[in-house]
Amino acid sequence: MDEVIICEKPRSSEKIARALFPNAKKKKYKKIYYWVHQEEDKKTIIIPAAGHLYTLKPKNPNEELFFDLEWAPVPEVDKKKRYIQDYIDAIDGLAKNADKYLHACDYDIEGTLIGYNVLKHICGEEALQKTLRMKFSTLTRDDIIKAYKNPIELDYGQVDSGIARHVLDFIFGVNISRSLMKSVKESTNRFIKLSAGRVQTPALSILVDREKAIRKFKPEPYWIIKAILENDIIALNQRGKIFQKNKVKSVLGTCKGKDAIIEEVKINRITRMPPAPFNLGGLQAEAYKVFGLSPKKTQSIAQNLYIEGYISYPRTSSQKLPKTIDYEKIFKGLSKDPRFKEKITNLKKPLKPHEGKKEDEAHPAIHPTGLLPEKLGKYEKKVYELIVYRFISVFGEKALIESMNTKLDIGGEIFKFSRKRVVKMGWMEQYPYQKIEDEKFPEFEEGEKIPVKEVKAEERETKPPSRYNEASLIKEMEKRGLGTKSTRADIISILYDRKYI
Repeated sequence: MDEVIICEKPRSSEKIARALFPNAKKKKYKKIYYWVHQEEDKKTIIIPAAGHLYTLKPKNPNEELFFDLEWAPVPEVDKKKRYIQDYIDAIDGLAKNADKYLHACDYDIEGTLIGYNVLKHICGEEALQKTLRMKFSTLTRDDIIKAYKNPIELDYGQVDSGIARHVLDFIFGVNISRSLMKSVKESTNRFIKLSAGRVQTPALSILVDREKAIRKFKPEPYWIIKAILENDIIALNQRGKIFQKNKVKSVLGTCKGKDAIIEEVKINRITRMPPAPFNLGGLQAEAYKVFGLSPKKTQSIAQNLYIEGYISYPRTSSQKLPKTIDYEKIFKGLSKDPRFKEKITNLKKPLKPHEGKKEDEAHPAIHPTGLLPEKLGKYEKKVYELIVYRFISVFGEKALIESMNTKLDIGGEIFKFSRKRVVKMGWMEQYPYQKIEDEKFPEFEEGEKIPVKEVKAEERETKPPSRYNEASLIKEMEKRGLGTKSTRADIISILYDRKYI
């Protein structure tokens, strides 16, 4: 019996081959490497694609607008990608007429469509009738073997979703982009490469609307009034922003030469729950905040870490960590690094993760596999450690923060100041990227008089809305349902490439 396993990319095909058949022979078909395992009367071929081998093109390229489309080999449409023909030739030469096919591309809409098109257009329609699906969230040996031994049916709902997305993107993007460039050329007699898209254009619209609001904004002067007390305590007048200058003078006059009387001291305890595990959007936002990494760079690094088997599948919306991922085993692997071991040792049993609300049927939240990297680049190391420490902290205890809110009276004017300090570190011990507020509480009693060093007014201006950064734009796109977890970073890159931003 001949069995063929179709993988999404060369590196993943190697990982799958080595996990399933350690003695598989590495062979070459023209320029493409593949793997063969022979066991008695069963022969298994593991062969890679290179992402999408097929793309959409118009059936009649002479039409002004394209609505009648067909799938074609990528090199036929994009001459710069001639190398993809080698993959098509290899699959055509090695994978036809097998008795069984296993679709082992990434388990998401794009991965499903990649494998489906390979099977349909190269191996033939009949191959689809003999195809089962491998579903895994990590490229670890155990997960790959489990997926191989327990294949599922091909999800035609995912296939249809992928086809619909590509068709809509083509009809909207290509047709409007062509019309846009044609219009500009007719009015300026210049050819300028422009593009529009089903997601790209609404994303650009978000930026344009914000920019219009910023340019339309007219700053207004206002004042805030501060009281400077002993021990460098700064209390703010409860009126907040004051827009009338005569009111400022009145308040300053009322406070002049007066002591402060403590009216109220409130001590509250606030519980801070552990963070939710990362989904792709959360990882991109945190990596931007902590390291200044662009969402696209973070996504690329996370994908590489996944391919190498160090983390789970990154293109997920989930903030859930099911028990099936075996927390204990992951922590055992991570504990081989003394830095991680120190954080893990302090976790209380039984292990129970704090999860977020978002779910993804295909994959759990991003988590380390327990396999420690031998060597990583500078930013790969940073992103990997960020994922590990977040994963550990998810199992941490609640943190306890104490807040002090003080109200004081200066000549009838009410001022307030607050302080925060950590009572119990909890999960913050496991997550070194968390900013910790730990301020000294002054010892005040209600009714106590305190000397005032100075009461002063500080002039400021109202500020326009902030411009989006890459991370906040991705968050806004996610909120509005624009794009997918996998495509949002690429959309922003296109806006840069087109010099729209």
